[in-house]
Amino acid sequence: MKKLIAVILCAAVFFSFAGCSGKNVRDENKVQIVTTIFPLYDFARQVGGDKVQLTLILPTGGEVHSYEPTPKDVITIKESDLFIAQGGDADPWTDAVINDADSEKLNVLYALEGITLMSEEHEHPSLSSHVHMDPHVWTTPENAGIISERICDRLCALDAENSDYYKENLALYKEKLNSLDEKFTQLTKNCDKTIVFADQFPFRYFAKEYNLKYLAAFPGCSSESEPTASAVAQIIDTVKKEKIPVVFYTETSNKQLANAVCEETGAEKLLFHSCHSVTDDELKSGVTYLDLMEKNYEALKKAI
Repeated sequence: MKKLIAVILCAAVFFSFAGCSGKNVRDENKVQIVTTIFPLYDFARQVGGDKVQLTLILPTGGEVHSYEPTPKDVITIKESDLFIAQGGDADPWTDAVINDADSEKLNVLYALEGITLMSEEHEHPSLSSHVHMDPHVWTTPENAGIISERICDRLCALDAENSDYYKENLALYKEKLNSLDEKFTQLTKNCDKTIVFADQFPFRYFAKEYNLKYLAAFPGCSSESEPTASAVAQIIDTVKKEKIPVVFYTETSNKQLANAVCEETGAEKLLFHSCHSVTDDELKSGVTYLDLMEKNYEALKKAI
């Protein structure tokens, strides 16, 4: 990885002198923020408002776990006032960029810091199992608020002149997040139904927060592309036995397994958005974390 970053940095110098620029013309009057994934981008957008200029490094529809930065990405990150990454082993490619000798002054905020993490077990062909910490902390409104608070703190330190503005934005945003949290709390109160995902399951924090029983085809966000026969059989059997009305899939799914389960059981197939990544059209339309979570609320209503 270090060799790869060295090559990228050399290329970055070439592209920089060649006049390579980002999608947006840099506004030196605004705080330059670069984020890895969409939820971090949106939290920074809500708190920073029109005082910040944002860049989302992960391509729309992309997967952060397998992403590699381009030379232009490296330049953009190194020239930012604040780089917001997940941290941990969620986006390991950031380590080489951050630890580069030329990046000593890089201002980095790790979203996972300060949040109690849950473990996630993955099966490996050569090992019995591999446990790492689940990075999908933003899937609860409470954790979204914690991350937003830390972004606000960092912005106030970077741009003290506008600290009141950032704090006001944070207060308004947290009111909305708290309202959303209350809606989910009331919806899931005394819920005894199992929520079923014919897909990966990046919702451990969400399920724990709202005391939901769940069943998924894959453990967490496993890199496996095919579920085991026993996992599929268990899902179909559970949906039939418990008369579960909805089977969920996530935004990055090919929906093949969900289609098969629904055909076999008669359940309705619905999207439950992890907010990890959005499409190009969604980003251009200004979709927000709250928009996506409100859609999740409506989908969950049908399921329980």
